[in-house]
Amino acid sequence: MRAVRLANPKSITISENVRHSYWYALMAGDFDLLRPLYKMYMEQVPVMRERSRRWYKHNGTRFAETSYFYGSFEPVDYGCQRKPTDAPDPVSPYIKNHIQGGVELATIMLRDFQHTRNATLLAETVLPWCQSLLEFYVK
Repeated sequence: MRAVRLANPKSITISENVRHSYWYALMAGDFDLLRPLYKMYMEQVPVMRERSRRWYKHNGTRFAETSYFYGSFEPVDYGCQRKPTDAPDPVSPYIKNHIQGGVELATIMLRDFQHTRNATLLAETVLPWCQSLLEFYVK
């Protein structure tokens, strides 16, 4: 699922106000509906790692509250008139310090595993996702 931001109707973003439906899918036992969500975010990890490597000098991942499906910040939130010397954080006061969305997704993933005991999901998705988040917060 994707949400359309009213500030820029041509911009497609994820997470913001979309994640709630995935909590319902989890609680309803519709685990198959969660797999495309996980896949989409796992495909963003290389972009998030590179961003962290350049901005924060480590390989952890920071999850943006509003982003494109491929992982970059939405321009209106990141700021379009930026200089190379500007701080890497988004300029939007609404999401500037909102970096816990990845933790929320990790919680959904862990709950999914708790119910399904899917070892492949744990090894290929849950643990790599959690490890990348922990590395961001630790460093």
